[in-house]
Amino acid sequence: MESYLFERNEPFTEKTVLQIGIQILDSLRVIHDAGFIYKDLKLDNVMIGDDQSLPNSKESLYKCRLIDFGLAKKYLQEDGTHIPKKKEQLF
Repeated sequence: MESYLFERNEPFTEKTVLQIGIQILDSLRVIHDAGFIYKDLKLDNVMIGDDQSLPNSKESLYKCRLIDFGLAKKYLQEDGTHIPKKKEQLF
């Protein structure tokens, strides 16, 4: 998304910022409903649109996607209960 902003050389409108925010929140809700915490939200991990060569790319041109789930962490057990928090040890 950051490279898109530099290419445009102008900021997003308030409406666009709100639409992006809503899509990101929706994505985070889906991830959370699946039992995971995302833990790596930053501009580098938000993609807008799809490759133009993909089928149906025009319909998804205005969609935001979260990428890089390397830091995502499961917080629910198989039975749907919360995984107990462990004490963090520094050493």
